[in-house]
Amino acid sequence: MLKSFLASAALATCGVVGAASYAAADTVSGTATYLERMAVIPGSVLEVKLVDVSRADAPAITMSSQRMSLKRVPQPFELTYDATLIDERMRYNIEASVTFKGKLLFRNTSAHPVLTQGNGNTVEVVMQKVSTPAKETPDFDGTTWEAFELGGRMLVSDIKPVVTFAEGGVGVYAGCNRFRGPVEVGPETMSFKGPMAGTLMACPAPYDKLEKTVLKELEKVTGYVMNEESLALTNKNGVTVMRLAKQK
Repeated sequence: MLKSFLASAALATCGVVGAASYAAADTVSGTATYLERMAVIPGSVLEVKLVDVSRADAPAITMSSQRMSLKRVPQPFELTYDATLIDERMRYNIEASVTFKGKLLFRNTSAHPVLTQGNGNTVEVVMQKVSTPAKETPDFDGTTWEAFELGGRMLVSDIKPVVTFAEGGVGVYAGCNRFRGPVEVGPETMSFKGPMAGTLMACPAPYDKLEKTVLKELEKVTGYVMNEESLALTNKNGVTVMRLAKQK
Protein backbone atom coordinates (compact mmCIF):
# COMPACT_ATOMS: atom_id res chain seq x y z
CA MET A 1 0.00 0.00 0.00
CA LEU A 2 2.82 2.37 0.98
CA LYS A 3 4.77 1.46 -2.15
CA SER A 4 1.72 2.12 -4.29
CA PHE A 5 1.24 5.53 -2.67
CA LEU A 6 4.89 6.47 -3.17
CA ALA A 7 4.79 5.39 -6.82
CA SER A 8 1.65 7.44 -7.40
CA ALA A 9 3.24 10.43 -5.72
CA ALA A 10 6.38 10.08 -7.85
CA LEU A 11 4.31 9.93 -11.04
CA ALA A 12 2.31 12.93 -9.97
CA THR A 13 5.53 14.84 -9.26
CA CYS A 14 6.92 13.92 -12.67
CA GLY A 15 3.71 15.09 -14.26
CA VAL A 16 3.94 18.46 -12.50
CA VAL A 17 7.59 18.94 -13.50
CA GLY A 18 6.83 17.95 -17.08
CA ALA A 19 3.91 20.33 -17.24
CA ALA A 20 5.98 23.17 -15.80
CA SER A 21 8.78 22.48 -18.30
CA TYR A 22 6.29 22.41 -21.18
CA ALA A 23 4.67 25.60 -20.00
CA ALA A 24 8.08 27.32 -19.94
CA ALA A 25 8.64 26.53 -23.62
CA ASP A 26 6.92 28.74 -26.15
CA THR A 27 7.25 29.46 -29.85
CA VAL A 28 7.57 32.36 -32.23
CA SER A 29 6.76 31.64 -35.85
CA GLY A 30 6.46 33.30 -39.21
CA THR A 31 7.90 33.38 -42.71
CA ALA A 32 11.16 34.57 -44.23
CA THR A 33 11.21 35.88 -47.78
CA TYR A 34 12.94 38.24 -50.18
CA LEU A 35 11.43 40.52 -52.82
CA GLU A 36 13.97 39.97 -55.61
CA ARG A 37 12.53 38.05 -58.55
CA MET A 38 14.99 35.19 -58.54
CA ALA A 39 14.74 31.46 -57.97
CA VAL A 40 16.02 29.86 -54.79
CA ILE A 41 19.52 28.47 -55.32
CA PRO A 42 19.52 24.73 -54.53
CA GLY A 43 21.64 24.13 -51.43
CA SER A 44 20.88 27.52 -49.88
CA VAL A 45 20.56 27.60 -46.09
CA LEU A 46 18.14 29.80 -44.14
CA GLU A 47 19.10 30.74 -40.57
CA VAL A 48 16.53 32.37 -38.29
CA LYS A 49 17.31 33.75 -34.82
CA LEU A 50 15.39 35.17 -31.88
CA VAL A 51 17.71 37.80 -30.40
CA ASP A 52 17.69 40.15 -27.42
CA VAL A 53 18.55 43.64 -28.73
CA SER A 54 17.79 45.56 -25.55
CA ARG A 55 21.29 46.96 -25.06
CA ALA A 56 22.48 49.36 -27.73
CA ASP A 57 26.06 49.21 -26.45
CA ALA A 58 26.36 45.41 -26.58
CA PRO A 59 26.03 42.66 -29.19
CA ALA A 60 22.62 41.01 -29.59
CA ILE A 61 22.10 37.88 -27.48
CA THR A 62 20.75 34.85 -29.32
CA MET A 63 17.82 33.30 -27.44
CA SER A 64 16.98 30.65 -30.04
CA SER A 65 18.08 29.78 -33.57
CA GLN A 66 17.25 27.41 -36.38
CA ARG A 67 18.98 26.45 -39.63
CA MET A 68 17.13 24.79 -42.48
CA SER A 69 17.43 24.10 -46.18
CA LEU A 70 15.73 26.90 -48.09
CA LYS A 71 13.25 25.26 -50.46
CA ARG A 72 11.06 28.22 -51.39
CA VAL A 73 10.07 31.74 -50.46
CA PRO A 74 8.25 32.59 -48.32
CA GLN A 75 9.79 29.90 -46.08
CA PRO A 76 7.86 29.12 -42.86
CA PHE A 77 9.79 28.80 -39.60
CA GLU A 78 9.08 28.18 -35.93
CA LEU A 79 11.49 28.87 -33.08
CA THR A 80 11.12 27.37 -29.61
CA TYR A 81 12.38 29.49 -26.71
CA ASP A 82 12.38 29.49 -22.92
CA ALA A 83 9.52 31.76 -21.92
CA THR A 84 10.97 32.25 -18.42
CA LEU A 85 13.87 34.18 -19.97
CA ILE A 86 11.65 36.78 -21.63
CA ASP A 87 11.43 40.12 -19.85
CA GLU A 88 8.63 42.49 -20.83
CA ARG A 89 10.98 45.43 -20.33
CA MET A 90 13.40 44.12 -22.97
CA ARG A 91 13.27 44.18 -26.77
CA TYR A 92 13.45 41.07 -28.95
CA ASN A 93 13.83 40.78 -32.73
CA ILE A 94 13.78 38.07 -35.34
CA GLU A 95 16.79 38.01 -37.65
CA ALA A 96 17.08 35.96 -40.83
CA SER A 97 19.80 35.31 -43.40
CA VAL A 98 20.42 33.06 -46.40
CA THR A 99 23.81 31.61 -47.26
CA PHE A 100 25.11 29.40 -50.06
CA LYS A 101 28.35 27.48 -49.50
CA GLY A 102 29.19 29.91 -46.70
CA LYS A 103 28.59 33.03 -48.79
CA LEU A 104 25.97 35.46 -47.48
CA LEU A 105 23.25 36.10 -50.09
CA PHE A 106 20.35 37.70 -48.19
CA ARG A 107 19.71 39.16 -44.75
CA ASN A 108 17.17 41.40 -43.08
CA THR A 109 18.23 45.02 -42.75
CA SER A 110 15.23 46.30 -40.79
CA ALA A 111 14.04 45.33 -37.31
CA HIS A 112 11.30 42.72 -36.86
CA PRO A 113 10.26 42.99 -33.18
CA VAL A 114 8.37 40.22 -31.39
CA LEU A 115 7.01 39.12 -27.97
CA THR A 116 7.24 42.27 -25.86
CA GLN A 117 6.17 45.91 -25.86
CA GLY A 118 2.95 45.13 -27.69
CA ASN A 119 4.48 42.81 -30.31
CA GLY A 120 3.10 39.33 -30.99
CA ASN A 121 4.70 35.95 -31.62
CA THR A 122 4.26 35.86 -35.40
CA VAL A 123 6.24 37.86 -37.93
CA GLU A 124 7.05 38.10 -41.63
CA VAL A 125 10.74 38.76 -42.16
CA VAL A 126 11.71 40.41 -45.45
CA MET A 127 15.35 40.03 -46.39
CA GLN A 128 17.40 42.08 -48.84
CA LYS A 129 20.04 40.88 -51.27
CA VAL A 130 23.57 41.49 -50.04
CA SER A 131 25.49 43.62 -52.52
CA THR A 132 28.82 42.22 -53.65
CA PRO A 133 31.66 44.74 -53.85
CA ALA A 134 32.84 45.25 -57.42
CA LYS A 135 36.05 43.42 -58.18
CA GLU A 136 39.03 45.51 -59.16
CA THR A 137 41.02 44.82 -62.29
CA PRO A 138 44.54 43.61 -61.41
CA ASP A 139 47.45 45.66 -62.70
CA PHE A 140 49.23 43.40 -65.18
CA ASP A 141 51.40 46.18 -66.54
CA GLY A 142 55.11 45.40 -66.23
CA THR A 143 54.62 41.69 -65.49
CA THR A 144 55.97 38.72 -67.43
CA TRP A 145 54.51 35.22 -67.33
CA GLU A 146 56.11 31.97 -68.47
CA ALA A 147 53.86 29.25 -69.92
CA PHE A 148 54.22 25.74 -68.48
CA GLU A 149 50.97 24.20 -69.76
CA LEU A 150 49.39 24.58 -73.18
CA GLY A 151 46.06 23.12 -74.32
CA GLY A 152 45.87 20.95 -71.21
CA ARG A 153 49.35 19.46 -71.71
CA MET A 154 52.53 20.19 -69.78
CA LEU A 155 55.18 21.87 -71.94
CA VAL A 156 58.44 20.01 -72.41
CA SER A 157 60.76 22.50 -74.10
CA ASP A 158 64.11 24.10 -73.45
CA ILE A 159 62.49 27.48 -74.18
CA LYS A 160 59.22 28.35 -72.51
CA PRO A 161 56.83 30.81 -74.20
CA VAL A 162 56.52 34.10 -72.33
CA VAL A 163 53.75 36.69 -72.26
CA THR A 164 54.67 40.22 -71.19
CA PHE A 165 52.15 42.94 -70.34
CA ALA A 166 53.39 46.49 -70.91
CA GLU A 167 51.94 49.90 -71.82
CA GLY A 168 48.42 48.57 -72.34
CA GLY A 169 49.53 45.87 -74.73
CA VAL A 170 51.04 42.42 -74.67
CA GLY A 171 54.23 40.89 -76.04
CA VAL A 172 54.58 37.20 -76.89
CA TYR A 173 57.75 35.18 -77.47
CA ALA A 174 57.82 31.44 -78.08
CA GLY A 175 61.47 30.92 -79.02
CA CYS A 176 61.59 32.45 -82.49
CA ASN A 177 59.58 35.52 -83.54
CA ARG A 178 58.47 38.29 -81.24
CA PHE A 179 54.87 39.49 -81.39
CA ARG A 180 53.00 42.41 -79.94
CA GLY A 181 49.33 43.32 -79.89
CA PRO A 182 46.51 44.94 -77.91
CA VAL A 183 44.89 43.32 -74.88
CA GLU A 184 41.74 44.16 -72.96
CA VAL A 185 41.62 43.20 -69.28
CA GLY A 186 38.68 43.41 -66.87
CA PRO A 187 38.14 42.12 -63.32
CA GLU A 188 37.63 38.58 -64.66
CA THR A 189 37.89 38.98 -68.43
CA MET A 190 40.78 39.12 -70.85
CA SER A 191 40.94 39.17 -74.64
CA PHE A 192 43.76 39.58 -77.14
CA LYS A 193 42.28 41.79 -79.83
CA GLY A 194 43.10 41.23 -83.50
CA PRO A 195 46.12 39.62 -85.14
CA MET A 196 49.44 40.36 -83.49
CA ALA A 197 52.19 42.13 -85.35
CA GLY A 198 55.63 40.54 -85.26
CA THR A 199 58.80 39.52 -86.99
CA LEU A 200 58.53 36.96 -89.80
CA MET A 201 61.59 34.78 -89.41
CA ALA A 202 61.37 31.18 -90.55
CA CYS A 203 61.40 29.14 -87.36
CA PRO A 204 63.10 25.76 -86.99
CA ALA A 205 61.25 22.82 -85.46
CA PRO A 206 59.87 22.51 -82.86
CA TYR A 207 59.57 26.27 -82.32
CA ASP A 208 57.53 26.82 -85.48
CA LYS A 209 54.75 24.55 -84.24
CA LEU A 210 54.99 25.87 -80.66
CA GLU A 211 54.72 29.47 -81.85
CA LYS A 212 51.60 28.77 -83.92
CA THR A 213 49.99 26.87 -81.06
CA VAL A 214 50.61 29.67 -78.56
CA LEU A 215 49.10 32.32 -80.85
CA LYS A 216 46.12 30.07 -81.63
CA GLU A 217 45.39 29.44 -77.93
CA LEU A 218 45.67 33.15 -77.09
CA GLU A 219 42.97 33.89 -79.68
CA LYS A 220 40.57 31.70 -77.64
CA VAL A 221 41.11 33.54 -74.36
CA THR A 222 38.12 35.33 -72.82
CA GLY A 223 38.95 35.19 -69.10
CA TYR A 224 41.52 34.36 -66.48
CA VAL A 225 42.11 33.20 -62.92
CA MET A 226 45.13 34.72 -61.20
CA ASN A 227 46.91 34.51 -57.90
CA GLU A 228 50.24 35.99 -56.87
CA GLU A 229 52.37 33.40 -58.66
CA SER A 230 50.23 31.80 -61.39
CA LEU A 231 47.87 32.78 -64.20
CA ALA A 232 45.32 30.53 -65.92
CA LEU A 233 43.91 31.80 -69.21
CA THR A 234 40.44 30.43 -69.98
CA ASN A 235 38.18 30.22 -73.03
CA LYS A 236 34.47 31.11 -73.32
CA ASN A 237 33.53 27.77 -71.73
CA GLY A 238 35.74 28.38 -68.70
CA VAL A 239 38.28 25.76 -69.83
CA THR A 240 41.93 26.61 -69.18
CA VAL A 241 43.87 26.88 -72.44
CA MET A 242 47.18 28.07 -70.96
CA ARG A 243 48.81 28.13 -67.54
CA LEU A 244 51.67 30.47 -66.76
CA ALA A 245 53.98 31.18 -63.84
CA LYS A 246 55.01 34.69 -62.93
CA GLN A 247 58.66 35.45 -63.60
CA LYS A 248 60.56 36.86 -60.65
